[in-house]
Amino acid sequence: MDKLFASYGYNREGMPALKANTDQSFTVNQVTSPTRTAAFVTATDWIVTYKSRFRWEENPVEGKSTDQKMAYRHGNKAVVVYYDGSSGFVSPEDVRAFDSKGGAKHPFWKANY
Repeated sequence: MDKLFASYGYNREGMPALKANTDQSFTVNQVTSPTRTAAFVTATDWIVTYKSRFRWEENPVEGKSTDQKMAYRHGNKAVVVYYDGSSGFVSPEDVRAFDSKGGAKHPFWKANY
């Protein structure tokens, strides 16, 4: 599979609870730190979750699946698109650093804190 056409997952962490007739997203002006919060990340599913941030290391799989893994398929880095529209790369080491500074509540994961 061509890595450029592989899945990007929507960051599902900290989103509003899914209820009938409600929006389950944030607008940029609702995001506390749009330059630091991931909106989309290379993934093996259409969403990516904190709990699956290191599952890629267990069994790297290209293509689509339903396991919500963050995919480090670009030189052991994941491509990230932030809420402000900028993009960049994060490595597993970067994500471990986020863990040491808040884990799932770190601004990378949590849009509205």
